[in-house]
Amino acid sequence: MAHYAAGLSDAGKSARTVQAAIGAAKSFTRWLVTCEKLPRDPLASVSKPSPEANRRRERRMLLPSEWPYLLAATLSGPVRNGMDGPDRALLYPAENSANGNYRGGPRHRTLHVVLTGELLQAIGSYL
Repeated sequence: MAHYAAGLSDAGKSARTVQAAIGAAKSFTRWLVTCEKLPRDPLASVSKPSPEANRRRERRMLLPSEWPYLLAATLSGPVRNGMDGPDRALLYPAENSANGNYRGGPRHRTLHVVLTGELLQAIGSYL
């Protein structure tokens, strides 16, 4: 496992990626022990690297004043992963995120989609 982790690091993978790979392998070997496929966990003593060791991106919350810029850039953006800008913009829960309710806040959001001719209109409401 140490050789595999070193190979990932040498290939330029971040500490978080290496940590995720080791975590997946450790979960699998724990499952093998639980299901009595292995007598003991061979990775029990393997430790995962700290993702703080070489953090590549400092993530932060998008400020409410920044949402209009993100939406404008997305709407006019190129096709990415098979989706054009307007389709990608529908995926951004802008109103919930800007209000701090993105991850399971107390309010639930409903999205009503109306197709009128060639116009697709999405209307959000709170329950």
